[in-house]
Amino acid sequence: MRFSRGKLTTIATSKRTLLILAFLCSVFSPRSVPAQSTETKKEWHFPMGKGETVITLFTFPSESGKPFTSIEIYLTQDASPSLAEEARFFRNVLDGMPKGTNLSFIQHRLSEPEARARLANYAARSKEWKRTVRTRNVSVVYPLVSTFLNKSDAYHEWSQVFRSHGLRLYVVGVEKLILEPFAKTGAACPTETNCHDLVVPEDAMIQMNIVPVATN
Repeated sequence: MRFSRGKLTTIATSKRTLLILAFLCSVFSPRSVPAQSTETKKEWHFPMGKGETVITLFTFPSESGKPFTSIEIYLTQDASPSLAEEARFFRNVLDGMPKGTNLSFIQHRLSEPEARARLANYAARSKEWKRTVRTRNVSVVYPLVSTFLNKSDAYHEWSQVFRSHGLRLYVVGVEKLILEPFAKTGAACPTETNCHDLVVPEDAMIQMNIVPVATN
């Protein structure tokens, strides 16, 4: 991984060319909280063949005195759940969550093929993406990926479950973003779009904020 004044550097491998984006500053913490102040509140394990999906609640202190809670979803090496399966896991978690839990955000790795395909297709249709990715500038590429994750409804199945509990998800930041050629995604290139030499997000760490659904 190489850097040049905050810009991306192309790194060639024998199999493919990747653009590896380095985050200049963390956008993940909504508040500055010392690591030792976190506390694991509850953990759910969902077996999947030889692997499992683990969803953990972490609590943090806040200035208001009311702790807030983050959700981390982690997949073991052999686990590869679909978004629909993960949504079912989240429904179990939300149904079994202690009353009064103040949910704040989700930390997750972009790994689901469905989410990646939706994001790749949205990027492929975007002239702005093609212009922006050529700059190799993380300060513009990262926010655009966050925007595309929201606009493409990449995590639609999750959103449906959270909405049924009066909550809304939206992506506020990404880091450790890796791009790959569109042809490697397995997604169909949108009609009237040239996907040749196009690179799209393959992997990233994502933060989604959790807020109450607005009521009229």
